[in-house]
Amino acid sequence: MLSNAAPFFIGRFIAALVIAFGISGNALGVPWRGVVPLHSTKAQARAKLGKPTYETSDRMEFTTRDGKVVIFFYTTEDTQNLKLAPSLAGKVLTIYVYPKRPRSYDPAQLKKRTRTVGRGVTSEGETMVSYDDGERGISYHFKKEENKVWRIVYYAPRAEFARFKLEEPAK
Repeated sequence: MLSNAAPFFIGRFIAALVIAFGISGNALGVPWRGVVPLHSTKAQARAKLGKPTYETSDRMEFTTRDGKVVIFFYTTEDTQNLKLAPSLAGKVLTIYVYPKRPRSYDPAQLKKRTRTVGRGVTSEGETMVSYDDGERGISYHFKKEENKVWRIVYYAPRAEFARFKLEEPAK
């Protein structure tokens, strides 16, 4: 089970990765059930998904018939720390979907469809592999060497996200 702090930091980490990998593409993010990263607000997410099972100022968790969903939102602090347009505060940062009946993927085919393959450790200390497509804003995460997806993360594509990066003041 995820600790309450782990998804918070993972969401912020993905936002930083999106900035770090640069600018490319020009499409909107992949929506999940009508909720679009960088565009949908908390009110819009609630209108699409109903009452959350857990909520804080920067996230909402839903338990659906298909599994667990955690949606993180940009905070004023995020926009200041990451030097982003203040208009992002309250918009969807990332959507984490933990399917109850995970779908199987062929890692070789998924690797061809995505841009980056990453390795890491889950909050439970298990090894994981992620297949990320920053141009579309979607990442598939697998525990150990399994072929069933553990989590899917939806986020804003790099190029779209970059539009909200504020210019560094001249020195």
